[in-house]
Amino acid sequence: MRVFTKEVLSQRKSFFSLVAYRGIFYGSVWSAKNAQIFDNPAAFVAYQIEIRQPAEHFQNFTAYGTANRHRTVTKLQGLYDGTSDWEVFCSNPNNLNGREVYRYLMQKDKFFGIGGLTALLICGDLECAKFITTEVEDIGDIVESVQRGAAKALQRNGLVLGNEKGDVSKAFVRLFHFLDDHLTAEEKILMKWNNWMCEFALCKSGRVH
Repeated sequence: MRVFTKEVLSQRKSFFSLVAYRGIFYGSVWSAKNAQIFDNPAAFVAYQIEIRQPAEHFQNFTAYGTANRHRTVTKLQGLYDGTSDWEVFCSNPNNLNGREVYRYLMQKDKFFGIGGLTALLICGDLECAKFITTEVEDIGDIVESVQRGAAKALQRNGLVLGNEKGDVSKAFVRLFHFLDDHLTAEEKILMKWNNWMCEFALCKSGRVH
């Protein structure tokens, strides 16, 4: 997804295309080899006609495991409408962190079909592009809110020390700092270690059990 760089992500069309990639295109036949910035939904339709591919070429209802019938190209206009204030949002430096972007994405009725997991992934993409920075504590709160792969991995491995609100977040923060203290510089380079990599690794940890 090299097209989504720090230099362009403050633009509405770029953010719309990232949301569309994560919310609709990800896991599709097309996304296996493509990622593209579309100015608007009409630009996508023109592209689809040009390459002569059906909607199914750009969709995968089960990309994130659970079937989601809303992951269709017919939802592009709604996602585009949701980004109408993105450039204004980005003009405030206080918003350029995962906590605020997650809240932005999760506003009621703003991005139909974009749930907590997809919002989390978009935040991770923005961080990897160095467009935002996010405190580990805020990532822990997002992980607890989403209650998917990372939270389940923490619970499965006995790292959550209670059943109260905030316990999953605290467990994530403890694990991050443990790994950050014990990984070597070489390992961190190999892993591309950053504040989000702990979440990414937890999500995949179930595959080794």
